[in-house]
Amino acid sequence: MNARLFPIILLVAVTLSPAHAAHPRWSEQAAQDWYGKQPWLVGSNYIPANAINQLEMWQADTFDPTRIELEQQDSRAFIRGIDTFLIIPQRHHIRPLLVLFDSV
Repeated sequence: MNARLFPIILLVAVTLSPAHAAHPRWSEQAAQDWYGKQPWLVGSNYIPANAINQLEMWQADTFDPTRIELEQQDSRAFIRGIDTFLIIPQRHHIRPLLVLFDSV
């Protein structure tokens, strides 16, 4: 098969599939109404403390489920650490901008 035709064939197959036909595209208003009912999403990116970047945590030699389990269980300690961090610059009249796990 010609590699340049593959995306077109895939698009046609998805567009004509029964699953696609069963769910017509929402109107802009319907999408806005649905989105307005959703709770505010809050989260952060996570890598374990022993990983030096986002890819290392998934490598066979460094993937550590025990470490991940330990770090996920102690979410209160994580929040206490952030609170402590924010108190320190406040004493010195510094306003930090906290950006968690940003690699951009």
